[in-house]
Amino acid sequence: MASFQSKFQLRPAIRLAITVGFVCVSLFSIAMGLNFIPNPKKSDADLRIGIIRTVATSVSTFAENNRFSSLQTFLDRTLAIEPRLASIAIKRGKNEQLASGPHQELWVAGKETDFSSGQVAISVFCNGKDWGQLEMIFKTPQRFWWSSVVEFPNPLIAFLFGSVTLVTWFVLNKTFKYINPSRLVPDRVRSAFDTIGSGLAMVTPNGEIAHANRSFCRIVGRDSEQVVGSKIDEYHWTLENDVPRDFPWNRTRRYREVISGEIVQAKFNSGVAQKYMVNSTPVLGAASELRGLLVSFEDVTALEAKKAELAKIIQTVRQSRDEVQRQNEQLNFLANYDSLTRCMNRRSFYSEFEKLWNQKLEHPLSVLIMDIDFFKKINDNHGHSAGDEVLRTVGALLVSTLGSRGTVCRYGGEEFTVLLADLDFAACCGIAEELRLAVQEQPIAQINVSISIGISHRGLGAMDQQHLLDQADQALYAAKRNGRNQVVRYDRLQEYVSTESEVPQQPVSNEQSDSSPESEKFPDIEYSSVTGLLSALSFRSRETAEHSVRVADIAVDIGRGLLSNRELYQLEIAALLHDVGKIGVPDNILNKIGKLTEEEWQILKRYDEMGIAIIRSAFSSCSITQTIETYFSIKNNSCGGIRTTDSENSLSSEILYVCDAFDSMISGSTYRKGLSTGDALAEILKNTPKQFCPTVVNQLVEYVTSGRLENRRQTATEVPASSVANKVDNEESVEKGNSKNGELDKLIILADEVMTLCYQSNRENDQRLVGKKS
Repeated sequence: MASFQSKFQLRPAIRLAITVGFVCVSLFSIAMGLNFIPNPKKSDADLRIGIIRTVATSVSTFAENNRFSSLQTFLDRTLAIEPRLASIAIKRGKNEQLASGPHQELWVAGKETDFSSGQVAISVFCNGKDWGQLEMIFKTPQRFWWSSVVEFPNPLIAFLFGSVTLVTWFVLNKTFKYINPSRLVPDRVRSAFDTIGSGLAMVTPNGEIAHANRSFCRIVGRDSEQVVGSKIDEYHWTLENDVPRDFPWNRTRRYREVISGEIVQAKFNSGVAQKYMVNSTPVLGAASELRGLLVSFEDVTALEAKKAELAKIIQTVRQSRDEVQRQNEQLNFLANYDSLTRCMNRRSFYSEFEKLWNQKLEHPLSVLIMDIDFFKKINDNHGHSAGDEVLRTVGALLVSTLGSRGTVCRYGGEEFTVLLADLDFAACCGIAEELRLAVQEQPIAQINVSISIGISHRGLGAMDQQHLLDQADQALYAAKRNGRNQVVRYDRLQEYVSTESEVPQQPVSNEQSDSSPESEKFPDIEYSSVTGLLSALSFRSRETAEHSVRVADIAVDIGRGLLSNRELYQLEIAALLHDVGKIGVPDNILNKIGKLTEEEWQILKRYDEMGIAIIRSAFSSCSITQTIETYFSIKNNSCGGIRTTDSENSLSSEILYVCDAFDSMISGSTYRKGLSTGDALAEILKNTPKQFCPTVVNQLVEYVTSGRLENRRQTATEVPASSVANKVDNEESVEKGNSKNGELDKLIILADEVMTLCYQSNRENDQRLVGKKS
């Protein structure tokens, strides 16, 4: 469209001539509307009315004189002498009719009088009474498709428009040779303007271009004669982002202010939107009247494109930052809360428990341990999806019922724990009964669910946090053995011993071995120290820390049916810290892409020994240290045949070894892809019992087939990619690193290009200023 306009741009003389022609035609049309010029159509209509009146008067005279026999002759003579009539007839009553011409064939019954179609019917009066009806049909001239073009007044209008336009153009063309505005500009000024790289246009107060340099003509794609005299607004400029304000030159004309740095854009011959920086300056006379304005156009398309690309990259970086922040918040939630029930997880529970325990001794503290009754039957009879719904709903009920009075934790499997601080034991027992009733009265997925609760208090002789949990766990065991769906207090535990034989025995792990906690020495294991060491390992190697957390989760899940709660707690700490010695591993080994050499493996083994030394010095628990030592012993001698050991920590070490191997298989490493769950399980089964303990492997198989591992892995997919321990192969890792470096390099190159363009632009501005001064 722009190229068409530039090619067929009319010169000022022709545009003015056409304008004068339109003015003349408009005046002629106004004169016709005021009836200053006769209209042939109206004259023809007046003539028809005269014929109708004459014929009607004659027929009325014949009727008054009773000369009815002469009417037919009158009608025939009238039709013969009047060429405009096609037929004529007189009707009286229903049957009496006199007609001349083919009246019956031409007359349309029921049609009203219509002068445009030529059919007329009027009443004839005789002696003041309605005597009859006169019907007349006028001839309609034959019309062709070109009739409307040549009929009056179109030929006259065309003649006036053409003749006036030609005469005006001839006169103006001669006149403009002497008053052309561009010729009034001195040659030296015109030459100075043409040497400037930016487009310059001198605009009159009414918006017409009085002079333009070559750069401006090149921008708009027209020659100087086409530009001079044209309106500056006619070049289809648009403001950037369609800002709702006027163009800078129009604001300069209106407010007489200097406007600089405005960005406008337009499409010309190339069809691509070009951007220009516009500066508009008013030219004032001696009396401060506006004599015109000087408008400059500098092409900044390349610079603006680079700026837009840079802004896009900055926006991408900001979005990435916001996404990382959002994912970190999500990761923080997943690190502290159970994804299924939205309750606090075990590690957050231990941290909160330790903080409350370390308060002053006079602060009361109670622990509730609750278990969903017959949860295995729910899974077997209704499916694991129904079991998950039960867990989710029970967790929500516990949180909503408890409110701000305490903290709810999913302790593992179908077990929940509640911490109640600053409440006496009687109030805590009342809360426990309230929680039990809330679950009992709420059917979940059309399943009647109940819970058993064991509760203990800090003042009942607990020597540490784990001892208090053991007391509550013994009370829970009594509640389950005594019929379930009840609350049992630890201080009244003896009341339920006599009923134990009346209730079917339930397969519970080694909780009974904790029935005499006073006979044991309870080591002081501060969970904050565990999390501190894990944080240090995460800072050193995030992948190793996440692997330790996953191993701890799997170990607790499959060890629940094999170990007591105290042993599970110690196993979890051992799993979290079994790789803590890697804090001191050199970066070239820890982050190596590819397989390790034999020498590097020996270095890793030495740092495994360092990890044992760290744990031994950090904790006074011999059992945790022995568990990790036995784990390393099993790991380093895993191919030496079936192992037999009498260590009391052997089972925990076997669990840790199996879980570590299984997670390493499915997660992969920097030099190999992870296996699928089925392939990893098949590999473990193939090496059982030669390498892995059959008892632990059976628990692992049950754990995988129950769907609990899949639930954990689905949760892990919500964690940001930077926090997931699964790694791809060497090529993909290198490609990711290259992509990050490539994006950084791209940003640096782009910034350099923008600075270069800015430098060139400033340099051109300096050159223009020097040219103006010269």
